[in-house]
Amino acid sequence: MGADALRAFYEGERVIESGRHSVHTLVLEGDEGFVGGSFEGVLKNGDQASLEFADLFRFVPDGKVSFRQSYFYAPLV
Repeated sequence: MGADALRAFYEGERVIESGRHSVHTLVLEGDEGFVGGSFEGVLKNGDQASLEFADLFRFVPDGKVSFRQSYFYAPLV
């Protein structure tokens, strides 16, 4: 993902208007990282949001992120 695509995501596609991420867990192993945490804030449609998340990262040798996948906790029952 280049700078233009990243800018387009944060300025247009991202559903979050404002809020705060709190990191509860951070694990780094080789070229991979895991972050677990929570988010409290407001979405672009005005709804309040409170959720838990997990992000998986892969890094290239210069330390830049080459892959990111986000997971959100949503109980099924």
